[in-house]
Amino acid sequence: MSHTPGPWRVAENLFGNTASYEVYSNAETKSGKGGYTRICQITPRDQKDNAHVIAAAPEMLEALEEMVDMNLCTSKGLVAIRKARGEE
Repeated sequence: MSHTPGPWRVAENLFGNTASYEVYSNAETKSGKGGYTRICQITPRDQKDNAHVIAAAPEMLEALEEMVDMNLCTSKGLVAIRKARGEE
């Protein structure tokens, strides 16, 4: 998988009257280095729920892939996996 490994987290950033949410990872990168990697920044502030859904994406993909291995995944789950892999 070529995406930044999870877990991804959400941080609230406040800049004066402007607030945003940043989704980030501290996971080890492909080069073997750990550290901060910004996944995305979301504004306006009322988008907090979207930031948390994005942050959960690596774990959701992993759970769906495990369900495939156990023959428990639905066709909707298979479509979601293909979409996450950039195949849709």
